[in-house]
Amino acid sequence: EAGAFHQALKRRQTAIKQVLLGGEAVVGVGNIYASEALFLAGIKLPQGDPTDDSGLADWLLKQRSLAISNATLSWQDAMVSDQALVLTDGGFLLENRGDQHNFGLAARPPDEIANPIAVSGNVQGKTFSDLRNWRGEIQTHLQNIDLATLRNFFPIPDELRRGSGGVKLTLTGDGRGHFGAITDLDLKNVQAQFNPTVAPLELAEVSGKVGVKHLTPGFEVTTDNLAVKWGSNKQSWRPGNAKIIFHPGEGNNPERGEITTKEIDLTGLLVVLQSVPLSTETHDQLHKFAPSGRLT
Repeated sequence: EAGAFHQALKRRQTAIKQVLLGGEAVVGVGNIYASEALFLAGIKLPQGDPTDDSGLADWLLKQRSLAISNATLSWQDAMVSDQALVLTDGGFLLENRGDQHNFGLAARPPDEIANPIAVSGNVQGKTFSDLRNWRGEIQTHLQNIDLATLRNFFPIPDELRRGSGGVKLTLTGDGRGHFGAITDLDLKNVQAQFNPTVAPLELAEVSGKVGVKHLTPGFEVTTDNLAVKWGSNKQSWRPGNAKIIFHPGEGNNPERGEITTKEIDLTGLLVVLQSVPLSTETHDQLHKFAPSGRLT
């Protein structure tokens, strides 16, 4: 066997790693095993080797399928905390067909943080270095989460201080550099503070969908059956279905935007606007006119 392998190598003038990966001189050697074998043999791979630049992520995309079961994952973000989040009963399945990639991930976090999590995706792309031009959809479903506890492990924005319940997040890409996110919310006991000059926003319940889409330039925000109950009096504010589009100013073109909705609850909208960091002049105008009622 060794002699035949030696003779096979003598007939080639190709880089050694490409020979190992080619499948003719030896069968069944992947990128990682080839790198380890060459390292143990004392053969140094040149910098910029085209077979070694993509890393583990792109290597995964080249495999027809990959399955992992009964895994334990330890997550630690040193920029956030010195604590590690341990996920157990992990399972991962990846199937690649050319540029089409389907995957699913499931794992169990500690009970005090959330129920078992699930992530699934159906995406299309060539390499992780070109993620901007990928298209497809990734979904994450989290139930019984506690945002205050998650803050010990993930960089949750400081403005979102408290909350518990369920979140379903869908990330989308159109293959032209535009990305979007749709969040399906079912949260309770939420506290948020976007404006440090006013009291935090206390919300007893938040439900419905909020979507954000990147435009060129600008952004689009949509709501679908969004409903809020204030924490102080449990009264409801129902923005319902609305769309907000904003385009920043460029050159001599001023910034512009539009709001589309069937009706507007001015009283609830005023409470929200007072809690976000608008200009001092805008806040003064809101306080002066104090709009109330409902427009339909």
